[in-house]
Amino acid sequence: MGRGPSPDRPRLQAKSLESFFSSGFSSLILVTVVLAVMSHCLALFSLCTCSYLHSSLVFRFTLF
Repeated sequence: MGRGPSPDRPRLQAKSLESFFSSGFSSLILVTVVLAVMSHCLALFSLCTCSYLHSSLVFRFTLF
């Protein structure tokens, strides 16, 4: 009876460690995806802003 719980304890610890690693890995993937999407949106936004500023400057220079 005394021997029953002791083999389960390391297995439970390994299982919790494994779940921690898998959750950490999935959260790392999620953070990477979010950062990639944010940088992509930022690049698109800056590109649109630069093109808008460029076109407005060209329009002003051609107007005057």
